Amino acid sequence: MAPRSPLAVLLLLSALLLVSTGCRENAGAAFARAEARYQTLLEGGKPAHDPGFTEVLEELAKVPSDSPFSTRARRLEEAIAQARARRPPIPLATGGHGGADGGIEALRDACEELARRMGVSQYETERKDLERRLLACRERVLKLRDELHHEATPETEHSGH
Repeated sequence: MAPRSPLAVLLLLSALLLVSTGCRENAGAAFARAEARYQTLLEGGKPAHDPGFTEVLEELAKVPSDSPFSTRARRLEEAIAQARARRPPIPLATGGHGGADGGIEALRDACEELARRMGVSQYETERKDLERRLLACRERVLKLRDELHHEATPETEHSGH
């Protein structure tokens, strides 16, 4: 093997550094896109089997295991997998409103995911943001539940006699 000049070694190391930095930047961009899309889907109350979550998983797959974003990417993949694995029991009877929950279950799932993420977050600013969003989510659940309750309750007509 022929000895290499210091300039050739320096150029080779620079090229390797640029390639590894580029991969990390691409991994960071892929993770950022995945996380932003994930948040949008959660806030929209989309179910875990929504095609948008498949897009999130595709972006997360672009994050290599040696990336600084790998742990967070795998955690997000796991959260989606767990949400997709849950199967609620089929009710034997339905309530007075015909079993239509008006999206409450999807919204509750979104709230549950926010609470889970808040519990595992290592960053105070992220926890505060998640807490704010969780409170807003819970308010939406209560409001929707109240609306559904009012729709299900027949109004009494007064006859004036």
